[in-house]
Amino acid sequence: MQAAINFIIALILGLFDAIMAFIGLIDFHLSDAMTREGIGDQLQSVILLVVTVFLVLLALRLVGGLFGWLVLILLSLLLLHHLIPAMVQAGWVPGLQGHIF
Repeated sequence: MQAAINFIIALILGLFDAIMAFIGLIDFHLSDAMTREGIGDQLQSVILLVVTVFLVLLALRLVGGLFGWLVLILLSLLLLHHLIPAMVQAGWVPGLQGHIF
């Protein structure tokens, strides 16, 4: 059970890391291009803020459903991880007394 929980957490973190790396890459290249074109720092900050917000919203829109399912699976596994040992100790699951989960 713990391996499944760790796997789902790794998927969530890996997906988040990939999205943030992509957003950082776009941000870096856009900032570099604006500097080469001579756009001022204040205007660059405003443009980068707008583009970053847009990219974050786009990423959440594209993979939001996947995040939702991964979080749902994670929470279900955590619930089972806590409920099954308590159910076994209470005798609600016959035949499993003495087994460690």
